[in-house]
Amino acid sequence: MKEKFDFCNVLHIVDSENFKESETIEIEFDENTTILELFSSVEKPTSDLTRYYENSSSYLYNQQTLPYVINAEGKVEWDVLHRDAKVVDFLNTFNLSGKLIHVEYGAPQAGGIGIKELLDAWSQASVFIEETAKILGIGFTFSQAWKVIKNLITDKNKEITPPSLFDFLNGREQWNHFELASMMEVDVENAKYLLLSLGYKWDAKVHMYKKSNETELLMEKFKAEDFMNDF
Repeated sequence: MKEKFDFCNVLHIVDSENFKESETIEIEFDENTTILELFSSVEKPTSDLTRYYENSSSYLYNQQTLPYVINAEGKVEWDVLHRDAKVVDFLNTFNLSGKLIHVEYGAPQAGGIGIKELLDAWSQASVFIEETAKILGIGFTFSQAWKVIKNLITDKNKEITPPSLFDFLNGREQWNHFELASMMEVDVENAKYLLLSLGYKWDAKVHMYKKSNETELLMEKFKAEDFMNDF
């Protein structure tokens, strides 16, 4: 299979004479090709794809890590290194097959965070979400959702950051809670907790949890807070 990738060189901004702004390359790959292998095949191994993750791009930029991908089994994999992430999984996650894929490269790579820092970030985020939800009148506590997330991080070793989770959930206007439970490998009640605590509301007509105005407002306020900058 082949796809076209538009590589934008971030160094063009500071030195337009020596660095071309962008270059579109059609690259061939198979179902097992990883992101790192694909980028290395065109001699751009440190390229970045976090522009596709609105909330996560600021802290994961240039770390050779994707906040999440949905694999061939329909399960969510969190904080996936480029060396492990399959190109086909990334493309399917964002329905990018047949479209021009935008990539940035040219900046040095950075380091990641540990489990303690991850839990600290979530502790801050949970307090913020709880307080903001009350102001917005969402009327559902985040405490149960926080227990679900903490269990995924500590017991199942899922490296889920606040921005990654919100990018994932906010990527859909409506959710089937059974599908979400399967994708995140949690039980159905816990999937409901996650959706309700972020303002999703049950719509009996379509039997789905749908994004509400409160969800949008919560996401806007969340984006204004950077819980990952200190880690």
